[in-house]
Amino acid sequence: MSDADTQTRQTPCASMLFTSADQAQPHASWDLDIGDGPAWARAIEICGSCPVRLMCYQQLVQDYPGARRQLKSQSPNGVIWAGLAFSDAGQTLGLSSLRTLHVQRRNAAERAATQAA
Repeated sequence: MSDADTQTRQTPCASMLFTSADQAQPHASWDLDIGDGPAWARAIEICGSCPVRLMCYQQLVQDYPGARRQLKSQSPNGVIWAGLAFSDAGQTLGLSSLRTLHVQRRNAAERAATQAA
């Protein structure tokens, strides 16, 4: 699979209007690179009640067959898909792991800002 293929994959709800608290970044809730802990928790909650969640999960295992067996090398990276959060390495993350990730990134950003000042 090429990088272009990976970049264009979308979940079935990608065309629906779900937005995070930050209207300027509507996909922040599903992207672990630009979102934050509260946005990620909202995304998982939205997925839990989504009418197309089953279709979304089916798309996930079709595009990433290893995701069902939690094979990191065959899972999406840095996203929330069908209510499942995947780390940058493709590992499935629970809510507590997402909170930890949020704190780590926030602290790193604060340290960088302090050092730059």
